[in-house]
Amino acid sequence: MMRYSKTSVVFILCVMANMTGFDRAHSEESDISNAAVLFLLVTNSPRANAMGGCIVNLVDEQAALHNPGALGLFHLNKTIGVSFPNNTKWLPELADDLRLKTWGISVGVSERQVRPSHKRRLNWSIALAYSRTKMDYGRFAITEPNSPEVLGYFDSWDKADYYSIGIGIEYFLRLGVGYTHKKIESHLADFGSGSESGAGSASGTAHDFGIIAELPFSELVPHKIYLRESDKYFFHYDLTPSFAYVQANIGDDIAYIDASQADPLPQISRTGVSLYTAINLSNSVLSSWRFVLETERYLYSRPDKMTNTGYEIGFFGTIYYRAGTYREVDTYGLGFRLQGVISWLDTFGKLGSENRFLSQLVRNLDLSYDFAKYDGSALSDKKFFKLSLSL
Repeated sequence: MMRYSKTSVVFILCVMANMTGFDRAHSEESDISNAAVLFLLVTNSPRANAMGGCIVNLVDEQAALHNPGALGLFHLNKTIGVSFPNNTKWLPELADDLRLKTWGISVGVSERQVRPSHKRRLNWSIALAYSRTKMDYGRFAITEPNSPEVLGYFDSWDKADYYSIGIGIEYFLRLGVGYTHKKIESHLADFGSGSESGAGSASGTAHDFGIIAELPFSELVPHKIYLRESDKYFFHYDLTPSFAYVQANIGDDIAYIDASQADPLPQISRTGVSLYTAINLSNSVLSSWRFVLETERYLYSRPDKMTNTGYEIGFFGTIYYRAGTYREVDTYGLGFRLQGVISWLDTFGKLGSENRFLSQLVRNLDLSYDFAKYDGSALSDKKFFKLSLSL
């Protein structure tokens, strides 16, 4: 009977054990490899990965993947968000065909967008998002037992489709709550190993719940310093702490061949705190700082807890430098945002206002490019790239 090589099985298990950057000893100590579909723990956001993997406090185009509550906040001011497909080489020192792929799109509506001239402080939003993440483990050979002859090949992969809804409310405090339904498919092999019969495939569902709260002190206690008397240019500050909490991958166990040997989903909770501060000239950012701290707790098998930290420094709302620590591994990265350039043009009156709709569209436009890199351990030399668009 033909079987796939034991080497392919070991290789896939090694990849899964290193999915979140654990070395082998740590993996055995915490029993992390006892769960199925470990790719659900992976963060493919360059912005978050540059800041030590801290993700749940970030409100951007990839929010639905990691905190559906942040999706609600994102669409308080945005109508469309697109996270373009990217292709990250995973563990490039092991193989060249290991790939992590993600993309997503979200749409939302808020009272401020529907009635832009309305002056009420209360604003609300509702948003829907679809996202996909897929881990390709590569192509493996099928051989006869005890023979090097190759009879064929099979592809091994895990993937999940995310269907998210988020609601945002803004009244002094900004609060976002959300839910994600995940449809999971796993195909590790075309058939069982050794004496096992059946396909090495499985499917299942999982659920995420997320919440985030931001308190913009600068709006509660506004303060402006004008450059000259009756001038339209003024300095002011931003000071916004935030708190976020997510429970992810909640659902039933997954079985590949034998239901009695089902493995749990990699259930996890993430708790994050963040502080954002900035100095602005009118509606444009001169300089900004963001500090983040996030704690991960595994909710299956033997509990494990990890705390990651990171920071982001922005210049003119356009160029960003980021760094952090993820499981004692140093991380860093860079980012560019077109929104910063547009806001400066708007501040100095260079956008024009002949067409109100077009003017508003340009003011809401943002195109961002982010890069991140890990140094050390099993994550050494891993690089992340992402292009995103929002309106």
